[in-house]
Amino acid sequence: MNNSLQQKNSGIVRYKILVVDDDPATREFLKFVFKEAQYILKEAVNGKEGIQVAREFRPDLILSDVVMPEMDGLAFCQAVRNDEKLQMVIFLLMSSVHLEISDRVDGLRGGADEYLLKPLDENQIKAQVQAFLRIKILQDQLVSKNDRLEEMNTALEENKRKVEETNKALEHEKERLTYSLKEISKLAEELEKSHKNQLQLNITLKESFDDLVALLATIVELRNPYQPGHSKEVAQISMYVGERLELDTSQLKNLRMTALLHEIGMIGLPDDIIKLTPDQMSPEQLKIYLQHPVVGESLLLSLKGCQQMAKIIRHLHENLDGSGFPDKLIGDEIPLESRIIKAAADFSRALQNVSDHGQIYRVYHAMKNESDIRYDARVFAILKDYVDTIADRRKNRKIETISLAHLQPGMVLAADVFTNSGIKLIPEGIVLTEASIKGILNYSYNDPLPPGIKIIVQ
Repeated sequence: MNNSLQQKNSGIVRYKILVVDDDPATREFLKFVFKEAQYILKEAVNGKEGIQVAREFRPDLILSDVVMPEMDGLAFCQAVRNDEKLQMVIFLLMSSVHLEISDRVDGLRGGADEYLLKPLDENQIKAQVQAFLRIKILQDQLVSKNDRLEEMNTALEENKRKVEETNKALEHEKERLTYSLKEISKLAEELEKSHKNQLQLNITLKESFDDLVALLATIVELRNPYQPGHSKEVAQISMYVGERLELDTSQLKNLRMTALLHEIGMIGLPDDIIKLTPDQMSPEQLKIYLQHPVVGESLLLSLKGCQQMAKIIRHLHENLDGSGFPDKLIGDEIPLESRIIKAAADFSRALQNVSDHGQIYRVYHAMKNESDIRYDARVFAILKDYVDTIADRRKNRKIETISLAHLQPGMVLAADVFTNSGIKLIPEGIVLTEASIKGILNYSYNDPLPPGIKIIVQ
């Protein structure tokens, strides 16, 4: 892991934060917010002083004002990103002025990870910083694993070079020397061992990457408890459509991982925005909400192997007629994976709390009317088959809501069971047993469940 992260002192994990602001009141406020022993905080009054402190201090996260004398926040951010030893630092800009969306986008493209508006709220700034520090930990872990893989690959290349040199020697000497079967067998074993090591390295890298995606998806789910299971449902719908569009194996894998992380940019959004639908948001809230794909892109661009995923997420709010955000792309200019995930995500949100099969069809047809305006008509033609599948499953069943105390073995769940914190406990369709009921009751003592469990009446 990066040496700058998680300094340990007396068993306490500590994070290094640099505050750069010419306003003493702001610096004092942030010193108060991050006064706990887990934080090491240093200050600077402008970007020029900040870059000097950063090179010596090697912070995990920088909080910088935009407007400062000598060197402003944007120039300071650029200097940090141009420094090889500071490129992976989380950089958050602060401003007391409501910037235009284009200015915010320019800042994010210039290297900033997020914009924060003054006056700062203690709970919100602490939650946002903690979220970014969690991502920094994951990012450093992946970099560390990649470094180990590169070291092993270097050793493998060295072994390959030695084998090639041995082969040349054999070719040169074969007219006068005859190698024993034992020597040839030994060389073959070395080659086979090298090959197996390479295969194992590839498997390890894939597993590490998949684990990272799963962990990030869980963080996104926990940050958005108002739509439990949303990301997994979007991934399921997207894969259904992608398979019928005959995407290749690599595209399908990329589609699934991107669908799971399509809302990663919402980690830093305030709670009052996350719990609303776009139709319920004020103009100012909508401006902030529309930034989340761009923020998600900037987060994933810093991770090796996630560049294509970042591009797909950037264009999730584009519309086919060119009226979308952020680049106003038209038709096939929008990546196919972005069009698939956009339709799947909007359909999943619209189905929240909808159980009647007739309502499902009404939701589908209302969205289908916007084909070739907001959505890809080909995607919606395939989505019809998916709608038929879930609607038929719910058409003839009768659902009853009962309390935890009335659960009995043999009952079938009519909907996923989630905890209040948004964790899926048991999926829809499971037949309850004495053991599973006991597990639900035990879990509810530590993480209470919402009132009422939906079951299918036989």
